[in-house]
Amino acid sequence: FGELERTMEGEFRPGHFNGVATVVSKLFHIVKPNKAFFGQKDLQQVAVIQDLTKALDFDLEIVRCSTVRSEKGLALSSRNQRLSEVDKDRALILYRIQNQVIIDVKKGLPITECLDKGKSTFFENFGHHLEYLKLVDANTLQDYTIGLTTQELAVCIAAVVSDVRLIDNIVFEL
Repeated sequence: FGELERTMEGEFRPGHFNGVATVVSKLFHIVKPNKAFFGQKDLQQVAVIQDLTKALDFDLEIVRCSTVRSEKGLALSSRNQRLSEVDKDRALILYRIQNQVIIDVKKGLPITECLDKGKSTFFENFGHHLEYLKLVDANTLQDYTIGLTTQELAVCIAAVVSDVRLIDNIVFEL
């Protein structure tokens, strides 16, 4: 999957997407669906599956479904079950950081300044364990730079909170 499998999750989980692609392609061959629904929370996985679908000429539509969140904004996932209630509240900083990046980007602040501010906020609260904070094209996951023609962006984050690795992203339009 080229650069798509070497960035973000691929950097921290080498070979992961090859396994995903193998399982999903076998499933598609057996079931032969017209549509397949995947959660946006795993945005990079959705992009890999979209590439897989095109590369193997599967005749189906990949539908990216919105991330389900708690009332406070924490992305819901099976990993959250490993967090205490206190740690779930602490993990909300990921959601707050992403939203602040979006606000700052829409204000027209330089991208590096927006991301650096988010990283500083994380380190002030946790001190370490931020794996990445990126602003990317929501479909290609290419790092966003001024001049890219995309209008749909995503703020993506991965961090460890109380020994639980969490990922999240928010897709938005510029």
